[in-house]
Amino acid sequence: GKLSIEENIMVTTSGTEAIYSAFQAIVDPGDEVIVFQPFFPWYIPAVRMAGGVPVCVTLRSPTFAIDFDELRAKFTSRTKAVIFNTPHNPTGHVATAEEIQGLAGLCKEHDAMLISDEVYEHMLFHTADGERRKHHRVAHLDGMADRTLTIGSASKMFSLTGWRVGWIYGP
Repeated sequence: GKLSIEENIMVTTSGTEAIYSAFQAIVDPGDEVIVFQPFFPWYIPAVRMAGGVPVCVTLRSPTFAIDFDELRAKFTSRTKAVIFNTPHNPTGHVATAEEIQGLAGLCKEHDAMLISDEVYEHMLFHTADGERRKHHRVAHLDGMADRTLTIGSASKMFSLTGWRVGWIYGP
């Protein structure tokens, strides 16, 4: 579907509040949430505060790319959501278009929501070959606007960490 500025955006007091709000809105007690590790330290408490059960998938050095065999194995009938961060904190990995499409495909296949933490969307490093990496927004893929909550933060975007302004948009 198409998102409306009037109906589908919530301004929060930081990206962290947006994360907590997302889990409170969609996670019921006993629901599983897939979390990629290493992760932002507030993901696990936010999942647990909502009554959810964190299920970790490890991103491994040196590329920190998604291991789709491991990810696929973590989905169960209790999986309610996946939280994914790109560009990734703390590794700096920028998900490729193929990774984003694969993640979206699994969310659709298992009827899971995706919480897309994109607070670092403008902090993109170049590859070793000097090529500029590109940020890919999951919500823009076919069938994902209705199942993606996208999180942003002014403190990261404008390097003003004292500004506790975040937002979340989605269905």
